[in-house]
Amino acid sequence: MNPDVLVKSGILRHLSVTVTGLLLLWTLARLVLPYVVKNQLESRLTEQLWRKVSLGRVNFKPWSSLELTVEDVAMAHAFEAERSAQFSIKCHYINGITVGLAAGPVVDAPYRSSGGCGRITH
Repeated sequence: MNPDVLVKSGILRHLSVTVTGLLLLWTLARLVLPYVVKNQLESRLTEQLWRKVSLGRVNFKPWSSLELTVEDVAMAHAFEAERSAQFSIKCHYINGITVGLAAGPVVDAPYRSSGGCGRITH
């Protein structure tokens, strides 16, 4: 195929706009989504559980397999006098591709949590 035909027909321009748009979308998802997820999870969980819920770091990787990692999740006691968290998780990992594709057997576990700790007081 002649390169002049590609330039004149606009296929090259459309392809470059599409690739640039995808790169921009992935970059925005990488930078903005963790901030939005952290704020929304903290506020909604605090509202639903009637206890202060705090999140440490939220990491999102849109280009690999839609991986979402939430670190240092802690739920405070109902009584503010207690300083330690009633429930905490060190790291929670979700693989978005394997969660969304339920067509076949899953090789990698889509959810993984580590460092869970709970305190029950009477």
